Amino acid sequence: MSRIAGYYKLYILAALVVALLIYFLLGTRYQSTTETQQQEQGGGSSVRSEPERGSNDTVKTPAQKAVRQEIASKPGENEIPKKRFQEAQDCQIYTLKKQFIENTNAICESHRNNPTEFTLCEGRLSKLQAELGDLPNTANCGTMDVVSIKREYYDSALALAKLGDVDAQMCILRSDFGLPENDTHQDYVDHAEEFAGNALSKGDWRVVALFAQKPTRLGMAGYRINGIFQFSDAQRYAFNRVERLGATSEFAQTLDQLADTHGLTPDDIERANTWANSIYNQHFRSSPKLAEKPTICRY
Repeated sequence: MSRIAGYYKLYILAALVVALLIYFLLGTRYQSTTETQQQEQGGGSSVRSEPERGSNDTVKTPAQKAVRQEIASKPGENEIPKKRFQEAQDCQIYTLKKQFIENTNAICESHRNNPTEFTLCEGRLSKLQAELGDLPNTANCGTMDVVSIKREYYDSALALAKLGDVDAQMCILRSDFGLPENDTHQDYVDHAEEFAGNALSKGDWRVVALFAQKPTRLGMAGYRINGIFQFSDAQRYAFNRVERLGATSEFAQTLDQLADTHGLTPDDIERANTWANSIYNQHFRSSPKLAEKPTICRY
């Protein structure tokens, strides 16, 4: 009787194992099908950044990924939020340039009794005014106060970034909106890893250029990047090496000069170079070469 009971238990255990295998196989097939559909629709790579504390995609399930990819794949879906973002960004640039022109004009006036300095200053002022006139989408900028312009720029950038737009995502990562820290910090915590992972998977040089810099050189962005990603000196060196692999001419030499190996062991350097080559081959081999430092965000 005990032998029969033992066989019965083994039978139950075997049935459970079979059920689990069926569940696993079906789940794997579903996920593979979803990822194939995403790639056919033009989706980006699902490979994530590989530093010790690298980028991460916060969209977890295949269903969520499919929805995000479906939104990103519709040509007209992002046109309105993109237009809003561009107009808000132009207003931000317009306001700051206008303020800078006013300050420059005051400086020029202080040099009026010095013909040489005054002429040079007037030349710079004329160039600034020409740049201001070349900005599109500024017709309504004068109707908003400075704080409202900053807020609209940030809100439009975040809304578009959530739809997968890399330009907007990089502006959020650069985090230079001129708003109080408490107003935007939680958004950065919630989305920074997702936005960075998306840019990296698309072979966007801007995210590499951003992460290769020391936090102290990035103002508020440096403080936030250091808090979220906690990159080590070795990891920043690795990002520099990724950028170097795509650089040409004098910019390549500049990156070599900026590569800081102080405090790194030979093993640290070897691991960083290995990781850099891997990331470059996965994501950046087909990206345009870099002749100069990429602009992370237009402002």
